[in-house]
Amino acid sequence: MKLGKGFYTSPRWSWEILDCAMPMTFDTYSNCAHQCVYCFAYFQKAMGTTKDEYLHHRVRSVNVNRIKKMFTEPDKYAGQFAFYIKQRMVLQWGGMSDPLDWYEQNFRKSLELLQFFKEIDYPISISTKGVWSVDDPEYQAVYKDAGNLQMKYSIITANPEYTDALEAGTPTSMERFTALKKLKDMGVAITTLRFRPFIIGASDGTMHKMFELAKWANVDSISTEFLCIERRASSIAMERYKKISEVVGYNVWDYYIENSQQKTGLMRLNYDLKRPYYEEMQRLSAHHNIPFFVSDAHHKERSASAGCCGLPEKGPLSNINRGQYAEAILIAKKHGKVFWSDIAPYAEGLKNIPFYRAENFNTSSSAVRAKRRFQNMYDYMHDIWNNPKQGMSPARYFGGVLVPGSTDENGDIVYIYNKPLVDEDIKVETVEQLKEHMELTEDKKLDGSDLAHVAFPIFAHWENENIINLLNGARVLYVIAVPAALYEQITNLYPNSDIIMLPESHNFEDGIINYSADEGYEKVWILKKDFTLPSGETVREFMSSVESNGDVSKDLITV
Repeated sequence: MKLGKGFYTSPRWSWEILDCAMPMTFDTYSNCAHQCVYCFAYFQKAMGTTKDEYLHHRVRSVNVNRIKKMFTEPDKYAGQFAFYIKQRMVLQWGGMSDPLDWYEQNFRKSLELLQFFKEIDYPISISTKGVWSVDDPEYQAVYKDAGNLQMKYSIITANPEYTDALEAGTPTSMERFTALKKLKDMGVAITTLRFRPFIIGASDGTMHKMFELAKWANVDSISTEFLCIERRASSIAMERYKKISEVVGYNVWDYYIENSQQKTGLMRLNYDLKRPYYEEMQRLSAHHNIPFFVSDAHHKERSASAGCCGLPEKGPLSNINRGQYAEAILIAKKHGKVFWSDIAPYAEGLKNIPFYRAENFNTSSSAVRAKRRFQNMYDYMHDIWNNPKQGMSPARYFGGVLVPGSTDENGDIVYIYNKPLVDEDIKVETVEQLKEHMELTEDKKLDGSDLAHVAFPIFAHWENENIINLLNGARVLYVIAVPAALYEQITNLYPNSDIIMLPESHNFEDGIINYSADEGYEKVWILKKDFTLPSGETVREFMSSVESNGDVSKDLITV
């Protein structure tokens, strides 16, 4: 086998940059020899312009000499990664391909870089399933007393039947646990079990055994995340979902469509469904005295730190990106609330990255790139923070753990930690209920008594321009309801708003009541054409007051 012509472009910015402790992610090779059936990189690379090269297993490597220059002369060679490298933040290695697979055994490009990073003592975090390097003298020399290195081994189950079926190109689970133990004995700073992707039907059955083996291997941490399903998968990818379904005994595709929070794009199983699994894993971690970390968007609040891949809180491997939403969750968990200003100073480096030119970052579409042409990644992150309608916003991405509260003096949303949901599985419907479970009684503007969460869906009349502007200014979620004939016109007028069409046979109020009943809403706000706020009150003051007092007025309708 020979390497393909030209060099593979890496590093890149992770698409999870908004909540990632190591957003600069690096791969040695353009392909991975392991070809695991569930691989998320496969579902991305087997589509679009990379499809032909990826599916035909053509492999290119990075330009090793150029990578070295990026880290020795970052201002000259690292481009938009320079600020990250100069701060010596941890490099995530192995995002889309395994740096220690069978390709590496032939080409040994990762070895050269491992030696280099140890020489300059730069912190790196490697994700792998490869075990052969642990017994290779050249690699052993790098691993010995490597204070700059975290080694993470991905293992989905202790059942060999499942690994044979889903990971046919990889070493056995026991071989990987043994490699972890050997690496710890050699002096690698941090060893981690990546219990991921967690696949119901394959991973849960051997959960206790996995934690026992992790203890035996003397790992420093355990990190986990549930399998995600790519809704835009190609026909080739669908064959892989069928294979997973055969192994686990249920139709994985249908199960994810039925039980995911989001029905399009990347599907994640919903927060409540995953709760018992995470609770049991957290209990097992405590029992075995192994720090537990969650990389999943859901239940990330259970993570020991914002370095959700199992990174420590001290030493060079603790130097992570803290200007991100996972850090915000843990701040909110500790203090009950979190401000944009709590994480903004740590995100300053993102101002060096133009949004539309962020290296290999998925900017979604040409329309989005045009809209954000004059923004940098800091602006993008700030916008998403303040737009609860966005799927990546803290309000939606984490399954309801962070609740949009008031806005601060700068107009930025203050998020409240939803303790009743996390601790007791209580669905908060009103501000008053949230108050009962929180210890935020000193600042009334943040604890839910005056300016806080508006719980019930809001429907605004398409001609009430004043209230729509006020809702936008208060950063409150709402929907504009319009007749079908005006849908395109109103959509053009309010391009960033959620809009629904009213049935032709219904007037404004009856149409919303009918729609809300179909959606299962018990109470909704219906803001008619002539609706105005009481004198001297803001949107949040009025709505949170009505909801917390249990009032049902002509505007708050019981469906």
